[in-house]
Amino acid sequence: MKTFIITDSTSEISQKTAKENNICVIPMCVSFADKSYLDGVDMFHEEFYKKLGEASQLPTTTQVTPHRFKELFEEILKDEEAEIYGIFLSSKLSGSYNSAVIAREELGPDRIYLTDSLTVTGGLGLLVFIANDLRKRGFGAQKIKAEIEALIPRVELMMCLTTLKYLKAGGRISSASAAVGSLLKIVPVAKIENGEIISIGKLRGKAAAMEFIFSRLEERTADTRYPVSFMHAQNEEMNEKMISKYKSAYHLENALVFQMGPVVGTYSGPGCFGIAYIRK
Repeated sequence: MKTFIITDSTSEISQKTAKENNICVIPMCVSFADKSYLDGVDMFHEEFYKKLGEASQLPTTTQVTPHRFKELFEEILKDEEAEIYGIFLSSKLSGSYNSAVIAREELGPDRIYLTDSLTVTGGLGLLVFIANDLRKRGFGAQKIKAEIEALIPRVELMMCLTTLKYLKAGGRISSASAAVGSLLKIVPVAKIENGEIISIGKLRGKAAAMEFIFSRLEERTADTRYPVSFMHAQNEEMNEKMISKYKSAYHLENALVFQMGPVVGTYSGPGCFGIAYIRK
C-alpha cells in the first residue's frame, strides 16, 4: 500500500518541507477584517506578525471543513493502492479533527486512519515527523496510528508567552491583569495537558521562564530515541538560547525547529517560545 500522511498547518510544517518529505499539510484559514488567508499558502510568518501588530482587533481562525477533507480523501483514494494516515491538532482546540472524521464516515472508513494528536504546534509537528519516519521504515497507516497514539500520552509541550497583549485581546485575561503583568514583565508559562492549554507558572522575565521550563524538564526527561522540537514566534534569540541550554544539559541528536505561524500566533502573539518532546 502507498501510505499518505496528512496533517494541518498548525503542525508548523511549511509547504516546502512537506513536499520534500511527501507529507500533505492542509491549510487552516486566518481572517483579518478585510480579507481571509490560507495559513502557509498565501499568509506567511513575517507578513502575519506585521499585520497582527497593526490590526485593531484579533484576526479569527477557521477550522478545515468536512467538505475540504472529503475532496482531499477522494482524490488520494482514487489510487486503489493508497491509504491515508491523518493526524491533526487537538480536538479540544479546533474542530478540524472532527471534520476529518465526518469526511471519513461519509466516504467509508476503509483505508482512512485518523488521530487526534491532543497537541499543537511543535508537539504536532514532532508527531508528524515520527509518523513519517515510521512510514520510511515500512509501517502502514494502521500500524503508524497505533504507534503514534501510544506516544501521545508522553508528549510534553511547554511554551512561554512574552506578551500579554493578545491574551487580553482574546479575553483570556483582564485589562488590569495585562497592565500589571506587563509592568512587572510577567511571562506566563503554559503546557498542553489532555489536549488543552493550561497555565503552569508566571515568571518575571524570559530568562526566569526558560529556567522554569528546564526545572520541569529535569523531572520529566526526554526519551532520546525521538527528536526534540523547539518552536518560536519571531523569537530567534530565545529559541537559540533554548537549544544551546538543552545541548549543554542533555544529549540532542535530532532537533526540529518550528516557526509558529498565523493560526497559533493569533493567540500567542509574537515572541512566544517553547519546547516539545516525548517523555521517557
